[in-house]
Amino acid sequence: MDYSQFCDDEFDMKKWVNTALQSEQNPNTLVMKLQLLMQEVNSSLEETTSSLLSDIPRVLTEIQALNNEAVLLRNQMNLVKSDIDKVQQETVESMSSVVRMDEIKERILSSERKLKQADNWCVLNEHIDQLFEEQDMEAISLKLSEMREALTALTNLPDYEARSDRLNNLSNKLEAMLSPKLISALNNQKSGDAARYYKIFNDMGRRDELYNYYYRTHRTNMIKAYSTLRGSDTLDVWLQQFYSRLLELLHSEMSWTSSIFEDHVNVVLSLVTQCLHGVELQNDVSNFLTDSAKPVLALQSIAGIMIRFASSVSTCLGDNEEVIDQLSRAIIAPYSSHLIGISDKMKSTLLRDIHALPIRLRKTSSDSLSELQNSMKGVVSQVRQYVPLCLELT
Repeated sequence: MDYSQFCDDEFDMKKWVNTALQSEQNPNTLVMKLQLLMQEVNSSLEETTSSLLSDIPRVLTEIQALNNEAVLLRNQMNLVKSDIDKVQQETVESMSSVVRMDEIKERILSSERKLKQADNWCVLNEHIDQLFEEQDMEAISLKLSEMREALTALTNLPDYEARSDRLNNLSNKLEAMLSPKLISALNNQKSGDAARYYKIFNDMGRRDELYNYYYRTHRTNMIKAYSTLRGSDTLDVWLQQFYSRLLELLHSEMSWTSSIFEDHVNVVLSLVTQCLHGVELQNDVSNFLTDSAKPVLALQSIAGIMIRFASSVSTCLGDNEEVIDQLSRAIIAPYSSHLIGISDKMKSTLLRDIHALPIRLRKTSSDSLSELQNSMKGVVSQVRQYVPLCLELT
């Protein structure tokens, strides 16, 4: 007989009774079996209950022990937290003391440095005059750099301005000593001397002054060359020679200054710009075009020379847009106003050519008309001649 169905949550009593009666014909026997099963279940239940009742005191004891341990752990955690808070408080106080002591240390060191620098200034100031007497320029430059560094820490002293003026006067004195030698080195392309003087000027914070000496030296030479050339022939002849001189200067300076100046490309391009600004090319161009019988053709000629020069210079350009823009403006400046007014020059030239045509009245109207037609052919020929010039120049 299957008793497992009694454990099923969906137990169907009627279905079980019908199934049991089919296997057991005598109901009394079936009832007896069920009574025996009940006795076994009751016995098992009593044993389980007795076992549980006997285990309850032990479980309660263990629970109480766990509770005591939890209380003890909580008390210990509170003690640990209290210790941590105490350590943190002491750490904050200790760190504040350390930071304060570090600030005091820095102030002491700063005061010590200023005192040393003030003393160093006095020592350097005493020795610098002797170096000037010996004309030891490298040593003078080094001492001036040290004096400049010492002066930066003495800005709050009452005699700071006097010390600053003293340093500036010494720098001017050194520059006056160096300038003739610098100009000689630049004119003769003495790389070693020029590099040495460049370093001295750079250490003095006067690199721009050195560049000015460099520009003035070559600009003066180029102005002299320009004055010589302009008296040798007409502008359309000597202009090519002048631009050739500038290109020679450009390539020569690009080569030898590469080991001297940090940004030699832009320095040399600025030199060419300075040379172009130093000559009176704009006035000479204006006079040349005014005196020319055919100013448009003359403008075409000299503009072509300028364009070829600009094309040659373009092979040496750097990446400084400001320097390139200044150079471009200097190249085009002598011609810009004339190129802008090319239409007026073209008009005046055509009118002058038309007035010069030999138009004469004949005895008959047909002959006069024929003469006018021939003259018109000359006018058309003149116009066709100037159209390509306008396209080229504009």
